Amino acid sequence: MTEDLDKLEAEVEAMLASLASKLSVRPRPAAVERTKAAVRHQLNESWLADQATPAPSPFALQRVRSAIDDELKRPMYSFARTMTWASLAAAAMIAICVGVLHYGQTVKPSPLDLDLFVQAAEETLMENPFTTAITLDLDVIEDSINNLATTTNYDTEILYDIGNQIDELFIEPEWLEDTSTGAIG
Repeated sequence: MTEDLDKLEAEVEAMLASLASKLSVRPRPAAVERTKAAVRHQLNESWLADQATPAPSPFALQRVRSAIDDELKRPMYSFARTMTWASLAAAAMIAICVGVLHYGQTVKPSPLDLDLFVQAAEETLMENPFTTAITLDLDVIEDSINNLATTTNYDTEILYDIGNQIDELFIEPEWLEDTSTGAIG
């Protein structure tokens, strides 16, 4: 293929040289390169067209056909049968939920059980060093939050001052209140 390419490029250059002698201008190098690229592209296309198209072997085709036949011969479930089973499954779930809710309402925990549960939880928390450390850290954080809330909040004081000043703007001056005498001041 490289021999054909070299031969065609030589033909293109010879043709351009013959045209150049007839024309007063030389073709630009970019035009020459585009022409060569077009020739290469055409050569590639013709080479690809000459190649044999790959095809699967007869054995592979037979295996595909038999797999399709096997799949089509399998019994298919009908839409109605699928919907019937889905409806039954939904009804069973509803019945189970109703049963669990009914059982939950009838069984009442005794206060003794609840006290034992709380006691066991407290003992577990105090025996484990990891949970004890976490509890201590949480207590420190809670104390700092409580202390923060009791400290003076200067932003709130400033907002109250601004509010009082705005309220004072709407209070009428004394000299406007005494209008019964008709005198100002």
